[in-house]
Amino acid sequence: MSRGLIALAICLGLSGPAQSQKPAAKWRVNITPAQCTLSGAVDHPTVSAISVSVVPGSDTYVVTLTGGELHRRSKLFQAPIRIGFDAASERISGFATFLRLKEGGRAIRIAGLPASFAEQFGRASAITIEGDRESIGPIAFSGAAKGLSALKTCVAEQLVEWGASPEQFKPGGAPAVAKANPDSWLTPAQLMRLPFIGDDMDLVLKLAITPEGVVDGCEQVGGLANVQASKMACGMLQTRSLFTPARDTAGIPVRGVGAHRI
Repeated sequence: MSRGLIALAICLGLSGPAQSQKPAAKWRVNITPAQCTLSGAVDHPTVSAISVSVVPGSDTYVVTLTGGELHRRSKLFQAPIRIGFDAASERISGFATFLRLKEGGRAIRIAGLPASFAEQFGRASAITIEGDRESIGPIAFSGAAKGLSALKTCVAEQLVEWGASPEQFKPGGAPAVAKANPDSWLTPAQLMRLPFIGDDMDLVLKLAITPEGVVDGCEQVGGLANVQASKMACGMLQTRSLFTPARDTAGIPVRGVGAHRI
């Protein structure tokens, strides 16, 4: 699989009067080790671009908003926020942090978003970021469904490269699904035993999953390099039945791959 920018930069446009409400967007999927990212420019006074990132196999999403005026929205930083879609009443919660980018820009990173965020984003034409005292939006865009489809393709290709059966990604198949919240897989006591580097810990682990849903392989594929910590964490996860097995189009269990971030 190519590690560069997928050459399906999706050029999307609308004709007629609706164009001013749903501005044309170019969505691109970028592949880096252990991460697929969908990004696109938007026309908004505060936000210039939106990106949606996911570690293949994790089903936990991160949204990043970039824009030169974001530093003026300080009440949204380091706080729980809610993301709204179009005029729908449903909200999805996440946690926002402020970033100063290496190239000099500014961004808000919203982490901890569930898989339901991606489905809502794919159907939406605008999102609103809501804090307790401040909000940004609506931020309008177009073509999110096609962009999300490309993101899912990136995820599937990465998982197949890691050893997942391709049959689970065909219509009627299903990937492996965690039986419980992955945050519960390791206890606080187990996490405290992992050797930190300074004050930082960031491990992205690839988990090989048998047709029975048991983890039978584990290795670090992203995050901060920490051989000792990843070896210990893998030892705590291997041989455990943590997943509902992946299935092919006939419903037969097949090998899957998951991911876990610590």
